[in-house]
Amino acid sequence: MGGITTMKRILLTSTGFTNKNLEKIFKDNIGKPINMVHAVFVPTAANDEESKSILPFCLQDLTDAGVPEENIVTYNLDKHIKLDYLLTFDAIYFCGGSETYLMDAINKIILDLFCFKLLKKDYFILE
Repeated sequence: MGGITTMKRILLTSTGFTNKNLEKIFKDNIGKPINMVHAVFVPTAANDEESKSILPFCLQDLTDAGVPEENIVTYNLDKHIKLDYLLTFDAIYFCGGSETYLMDAINKIILDLFCFKLLKKDYFILE
C-alpha cells in the first residue's frame, strides 16, 4: 500500500479501561511493552461540560495502564495532521462525548485534506 501501514486492531468500549479485562486486552494486543507505547489522545467528542469533566479520567486510563505520560500526544482534530506522523503511534484513544460531533470533526478533517490535495493537483472544485 505504498508504505502506509493499515490498522490491524480496534478495541471499542464505552467505559474506557474501568473494566480491567479491557485494559488487559489492550496491553496483550498492543504488540510491545506498555511502557514503550506511544498514543494519541483525542478529546474532540467532549463538547459539553459533563463530557469535558471526564477527560482527565480518560487520559488517566492510559497512564494507569502503564503508557508514560510523555508518550501521549493530545490531538483535538482542530488542525491537519500528517497521516505518516499519525501512523507512528501505536494507539489512538478517542474519549467520550458526542459521537455525532466527533464524526463531524473527523469528516471535516478528511474532506479538507482531500480538497487540499485536489487543489495541489490543479483540480477545479465546485461547491
